[in-house]
Amino acid sequence: HRIDTLSARNMRDATLDAAKDAQIVVLSAAVADYEASEVAEQKIKKDGDTLTITLKKTPDIARELGAEKGDRFLVGFAAETENPVENARRKLRDKNLDLIVLNDVTQPGAGFETDTNLVTLIAADGNPKDLPLMTKRAVADRIFDATLEQLALRSSQQNPTTA
Repeated sequence: HRIDTLSARNMRDATLDAAKDAQIVVLSAAVADYEASEVAEQKIKKDGDTLTITLKKTPDIARELGAEKGDRFLVGFAAETENPVENARRKLRDKNLDLIVLNDVTQPGAGFETDTNLVTLIAADGNPKDLPLMTKRAVADRIFDATLEQLALRSSQQNPTTA
């Protein structure tokens, strides 16, 4: 199911609504961290040599879902350029995620404008699992596999069998 949105606020609303009935939420969209605090109703004319635009933070959809997670399994993404593992672990913890997909966008073959990606999966236990360079479709399959593994682990911890 696909829902097209036009703004971070619109994406937030659509995601929170769709997540109500979801058991697994994969938050893969690269939502802008900031947006213009004011939107001009008309074209801004050239006046002077510079223009200052004030930005405000956009809603943090992953943080909101993590705050009211319940039994949902949340998968987040972290596009990083410095201290990638440290920053991804912080996001995993601060946003109450179960799995985070670290995308070090400084690496060749990784990022947004390529058909391949090079990612690291970090589960709630914090141990990173580096994946080799592969197609984005293959990365998606590995994320799905890791999600199922983590759900099975969660289930076994909640329902231990007795010998």
